[in-house]
Amino acid sequence: GALGVLCTLLPPLLVLALAASLLLKLSVVLFYLFVLAVFLYSLGPSVNDLLSDYITALEGDDESRVAQIEGQLRAGDEDKEDTLYRNLLVQAHDNLFGLIFWFSVFGVFGVMLFNLVVRLKQRHAGIHGAYADGVDLFYRILMWPSSRLLALGFALGGSLVDALEGWGRVERLTLDSSREVLINSGLGAIQYNPERFRETAGHIEILQHLQALINRSLIVWLTVLGIMTITGWLS
Repeated sequence: GALGVLCTLLPPLLVLALAASLLLKLSVVLFYLFVLAVFLYSLGPSVNDLLSDYITALEGDDESRVAQIEGQLRAGDEDKEDTLYRNLLVQAHDNLFGLIFWFSVFGVFGVMLFNLVVRLKQRHAGIHGAYADGVDLFYRILMWPSSRLLALGFALGGSLVDALEGWGRVERLTLDSSREVLINSGLGAIQYNPERFRETAGHIEILQHLQALINRSLIVWLTVLGIMTITGWLS
């Protein structure tokens, strides 16, 4: 269970702590280069690049590439487009925003911890058992604060009222609602409605709205982090 997951996570984190400590004693420059390397290593596939490739493949009728990307996003035949939109928002969190959040909280250890938990989560997707449940528990714990901040980023980067309404419909004081908070706020931010939206916008246009929302939310996050960093220096 959770103890087994903890035993899995501790060895690489201890090695990371030892390497960081040794490099810090040798040179501050080497230490920061090491931190940067770990952060870049932890980044998942770029959702922005994936969306650009997918849109290009759709426009060029490249069916093999479209099917490959849809398989990567785990979009099944039933409600394929809705599933794809939802999974894109979750992947944006797991591959980028969650890493930035935990890096800002615990530095290199936070980003590596979140990276390892996400990789374990992906590896044990669809598996039932105590260990898989323990992985899911760690993932939901780490996702809780970062998903709320990303939902706020979606609100600031899109339709504020609709994003907050979508967030409020599913918010509960449990660890189980983070995914739905993320999805509802993101789709609300682009004012997505499965029936009404498709009458005025096609699949590609919806994807472009999602891509723009993710990029705007990243700008919001980086701006806030920059202001916090400058404020810390000045104080």
